[in-house]
Amino acid sequence: MPRTRAKKSGKKRISKPFRINGVQLNYVKVLKPELSYGGDGLEFSAFLIFDDDHPQAEALDILIEDIADEAQLSDNYVSPIRTYPECKQLDEGQIGLNAKSQFREERPRQGKPILVDSRRNPINSSDDIYSGCIANVAISLYSYEDKAGGVAVGLQGIQVTERGPRLDGSLSTDEMFDEVADGFVTENSFDAESYDYAVDSESIEEEPKPKRRRAKATEVPDEVDSHPEEDEPAPKKRRGRPKAAANDEATPKRRGRPKVAATEEPKRGRKPAANEDFDLYAEDELI
Repeated sequence: MPRTRAKKSGKKRISKPFRINGVQLNYVKVLKPELSYGGDGLEFSAFLIFDDDHPQAEALDILIEDIADEAQLSDNYVSPIRTYPECKQLDEGQIGLNAKSQFREERPRQGKPILVDSRRNPINSSDDIYSGCIANVAISLYSYEDKAGGVAVGLQGIQVTERGPRLDGSLSTDEMFDEVADGFVTENSFDAESYDYAVDSESIEEEPKPKRRRAKATEVPDEVDSHPEEDEPAPKKRRGRPKAAANDEATPKRRGRPKVAATEEPKRGRKPAANEDFDLYAEDELI
């Protein structure tokens, strides 16, 4: 029998997590949100069925009572536990919990429960989670205010441990159809069992590696005559500052960094002029 509680005054919402193992799933609606029973919104839900002598049944009762005490609910609060014969989905000696989570369009990922198998791999198919599976279910028990108030069950996640017989009467893909050897196959099909993963290295030609392209240096004669011959045409006039002649002894002053004389050895990494004596540097030596 429920414990006598003090009269409610300044009630607050209390929520506590709980995980119950080895329950049977029924009315499973967890892959996509569906219209709630009252028709006031979308939700994910599953009805959890287990025996009244379940090893965690007593701990569940105590936790519900503690939440009702802390939330200062009245003595006739609504309990989330369903029993036979009030609940038609149960047999004698069974207990049921209706676990659900509300779907919100502004936060769609928050309400969706986590669905995994025994190895904690994600489940995304109705062939792997359905009414009749045995699972470990993570729930949250929380209080709410509605007339006398009560305790509800929030659905946090489901770990499917066994694939039992279906309670909804539907069939899986393997139960519906047999494979047709010479039938139609989609372009995206992949037979992992018959695929030969051994690759014959001799039948595959190794692609040649792309050659590294090196910059070609222009050949320059050892000696360059700085005085043009008389029969060569005069250079075209260019706008701007006039260029000093190559045979002038003094170079006109100019602002900025002084120009290197043609007879000096070019600095390393600087591209030499065409009329300078220079050494060709390997590509990996350039800075």
